Amino acid sequence: MATTRPSAWTLEETMLAFGAYLLVPPNKFDKREPLIQMLAQHIHRTTGAVALKLANLLAKDPFRNPTGSRGMAHGSKRDAEVWEMYQANPDSFSAECIAKIKEAIGKKVVENALFSSSELEHIIDKQLASQSDKEPSEAPEGENGLHLTTYRINQNYFRNSLLRNYGNQCCITGIDEPELLIASHIKPWAQSDATERTATSNGLLLNALHDRAFDQGLLTLDEDYRVVIAVEEIPHSEANDRWFYAFEGKQISMPRVPPSQEFLRYHNDHVFQGVV
Repeated sequence: MATTRPSAWTLEETMLAFGAYLLVPPNKFDKREPLIQMLAQHIHRTTGAVALKLANLLAKDPFRNPTGSRGMAHGSKRDAEVWEMYQANPDSFSAECIAKIKEAIGKKVVENALFSSSELEHIIDKQLASQSDKEPSEAPEGENGLHLTTYRINQNYFRNSLLRNYGNQCCITGIDEPELLIASHIKPWAQSDATERTATSNGLLLNALHDRAFDQGLLTLDEDYRVVIAVEEIPHSEANDRWFYAFEGKQISMPRVPPSQEFLRYHNDHVFQGVV
């Protein structure tokens, strides 16, 4: 059983908490979450203290709270410090934190958290394919596994961000079955930098059908966040009218953090096959 130790959090402990933050969905930042329980036991703190630390990291998250937040009243300066370290080099810092938490609570526990979604596997396959199409891999032997882990960490975090931002519902249809929801990048992953790939404002939470259509440039959003269909690519038919044109001109369910106009312009200029 974890013992109370009210001393200040060290950088090492905060990095472990940050690793947990990347893995655990925000709606599970509580004492009942097994990963939080295991981390609390490892660092000899209460589960409540660890859950509170994750909540404070959430309050200071510049991607989930882009307008800025001062965090909780007693938030540690370490929380801001780790976010600065993350923003300086997102991929390497997140990989370092995940490596630390793997060592602390076990590799299998962490991998189960990363690999729990079939949607995650689908999107990573797509990301790897787009990367290989873009340029041949010149990574030294042994680094591919590290890159794959980074992809998984980033997409896991991105998906959790969008689920929270859109209230666990497809922003076009309202479908709320998690296994049917895809965390879709507005500016494609392959063209985004490390920061853009995890930005909540670069994502739409869509059902699998409309994610595919958005990805292929068959539908988009205008500057008022209304659905636009590529009419020359999707002909009218009974099925297409039901699943596509029924939503044309309708505004998406607006999230806490709205989609970036900059990313939408990129999608409309470079991906969408119709006219906005």
